[in-house]
Amino acid sequence: MEMRVRKADPLGFAHLNRFRKIGGDLYPSRVAEVYGRDLAAAAADTDEQVAAKVGVWEIIHWIDPIDWVAVGESTRRNDARLRRLRPLKTSAPVHNEQRLDA
Repeated sequence: MEMRVRKADPLGFAHLNRFRKIGGDLYPSRVAEVYGRDLAAAAADTDEQVAAKVGVWEIIHWIDPIDWVAVGESTRRNDARLRRLRPLKTSAPVHNEQRLDA
């Protein structure tokens, strides 16, 4: 069986990083869909141009336009809250039989 190794895609990583900062985890996929998977074209446009194209695309496809900036802010708040709530790693193993409310 032949294994294929995927090369790192700098444009793809840049696309994900740029648009996750704006609209959370789902926005990069929506932007890629709107641009027909042409990440270079999305990269060439400003954030405002991208947001306008995404908004028009959503309306054309009968999707209520989403406030992606608000989605991103909510995602970042939730991520920060989860980071604060994660328990510290301990050396003691946790068994399935242990109950949290006991």
